[in-house]
Amino acid sequence: MSKQSFVFLLLLVALTAGALLFFRTKSLQNPLVSIAPPTLLSTPTPTSTLAPSIIPIPSPSSNLNIKTFTSEKLGITFKYQEKYKGSNEVIAAKEIGSKVYVYSSNMQFDKGQYVELFDKDASDSIDSAIAKSVLFGYLPEDCPITIKGTKGSFGNTQVYPDGYNTATIGLPASFSKDMETAGPYVDKCPSKYLSFGGVAYFLIDQAHPTKLAFFSIGQYALTGDKADNSWQDTFRFITCPSGAWVDCMPGPDAVSSPQCQPEYLKWAKDNCPGFQGGAL
Repeated sequence: MSKQSFVFLLLLVALTAGALLFFRTKSLQNPLVSIAPPTLLSTPTPTSTLAPSIIPIPSPSSNLNIKTFTSEKLGITFKYQEKYKGSNEVIAAKEIGSKVYVYSSNMQFDKGQYVELFDKDASDSIDSAIAKSVLFGYLPEDCPITIKGTKGSFGNTQVYPDGYNTATIGLPASFSKDMETAGPYVDKCPSKYLSFGGVAYFLIDQAHPTKLAFFSIGQYALTGDKADNSWQDTFRFITCPSGAWVDCMPGPDAVSSPQCQPEYLKWAKDNCPGFQGGAL
């Protein structure tokens, strides 16, 4: 190799080594940083802000076990429970003449409870009506009448509407309450109408002033339309309205007519020809 070619070769090697050294130095000063791809944050499941589902409570349907007895002839209506859980007896109502018997299928109808209707003068108070209906020939002091008001037959709770009034025939204050000595006292009164040894009472309604009812209940209860009442507590006097409409505008005392009660209006629409309803 000529001297000139050898020098050229040395110069080329030097240049190449210099270039490699330069890039190696730059690499150390600015190292490549491995950048990981961005981590995707998982989107949180949204929390529901909706109100919880509400299961609607169905409107109570009519209880087919509660029967309604209505006599247009006598002008009365009441409700009673026909069957009792765990029992095979059936309660029924039977109208005969001026009486309606409420009785169990386990007994004769005329051995059950009953309501009896009497006609009375419209101007008579309840005690006057009782005296004329069942106490004729008896001494008032032997068979005293006690007015009870609107209270029910088995307690002190008001069960009858305002305008109703109840009363009983009892024994005189001289009676010592000793059952063994009751005989002579009972004999001086009409025994089947006495409030003695069982529930028995009379009932009137100012809105039906020509009617008097007597209830013979005894010592047991037959359920009405609720667990805490009896059939006689649901008793109401009824008559057909004189026209197609009844005035249901409350008076100055905000008390509406008994003929404006929903039960009466329904009965009148079902039983009174041409009746339309209540008008405000």
